Amino acid sequence: MKQFYYLLSFLILASCSSLKQAEKSMNSGDYVKAYDLLIDEYQKGLSAKKKEKFLPIFQNAYMKMVASQEAKIEHLKSAKNPAYTGDIYNTLVGLHHRQEQLRPFLPVYHKGKEMLFKTKNYLPAINQAKNDYVEYLYQASLKKLDSNNKQEIRSAHGDLRKIQSLSPGFRDVENLLDEAHYLGTDFVLIQIENRSNQLLPQRLEDDLTQISTYGLNNFWTEYHQKKQNDYQYDYLIRMDIEHIMVSPERMNSRQHEFEREIVDGWEYLYENGRKVLDSLGKPIKVDKVILVSARVEEVIQEKDALVQGKVDLINLANNQIIDTQKLNSEFGFKNHFAKFFGDRRALDDHMQKLTYNQFIPFPSHEQMVFDSGEEIKAQLKRLLKRRFK
Repeated sequence: MKQFYYLLSFLILASCSSLKQAEKSMNSGDYVKAYDLLIDEYQKGLSAKKKEKFLPIFQNAYMKMVASQEAKIEHLKSAKNPAYTGDIYNTLVGLHHRQEQLRPFLPVYHKGKEMLFKTKNYLPAINQAKNDYVEYLYQASLKKLDSNNKQEIRSAHGDLRKIQSLSPGFRDVENLLDEAHYLGTDFVLIQIENRSNQLLPQRLEDDLTQISTYGLNNFWTEYHQKKQNDYQYDYLIRMDIEHIMVSPERMNSRQHEFEREIVDGWEYLYENGRKVLDSLGKPIKVDKVILVSARVEEVIQEKDALVQGKVDLINLANNQIIDTQKLNSEFGFKNHFAKFFGDRRALDDHMQKLTYNQFIPFPSHEQMVFDSGEEIKAQLKRLLKRRFK
């Protein structure tokens, strides 16, 4: 029961708060916000007592909202500026939507009398406004497509998408969308030059040029690994591999001797050749301590690779370098294991763990260089993220 009263109290407070916010919006001239607050409250349902105060404010907000929005439409129309067609259309749609929110509650009565909530059929005006807006967007997109500015062309693509949503199948919008996407796309060519005098594994070269694996797919950016004659490229990513170094395989070993006393079972306590008894007459048992030992050969396998170079991002419109990223990647192979001879129980915890490891064949030269490429990819990804968002 208490929960019910808490809920009721909360709803009353919330209702009062919405009413105060609506009155504040009314006083500031924001009739749309005031109406939206009040219709939302009205849809939730009000008690008869609450309606007494609520309905006159609600009626006033509705009337002023309609008047203000219709005045806005007339003002926009009087400017005779095609750029306002979108505002006119959206305002009419807003009026129609808010009127439809109210319609299920009509007629509304207050103190036994029907309250006046004038409604209007906005659909013809909406259809006309939509046609005007679509025509404006179409003509605007054609102008933008004629420009050499990719940002303008991408804006045209956005206009065409709006047309597509408002009027599917309108004229040649589908073809223009494809054209806008092509003209607005940055085409980027990737080239790798190996100046290291060392063999660059082919699979690493292929991997570095596979931009799709970097998670950098972008609607407005298309990467090519090989130059295609029917494309005009906007940017060149030129990677210069300057140094590739792989160290010799190294195996370092050292010997350890371990010795420790451990408990190995139990035995009876003797004194003068006889078992010692406790107070209950039972033989006393004591730990049997023995000395164990082991010899350990600890082995560390190591091999290192280093790849260095740089990547330049070149604007092909003027052949200027617009960004540079140093490439520096180190990859190290290391394996640590141990072989023991003797009693395992003599070993400490660290050496115990090492004895469970085993010798691992050293990775090849090619594999070491390839593994170094992961960090190069990460560095290249950071550069591309800065430039192609």
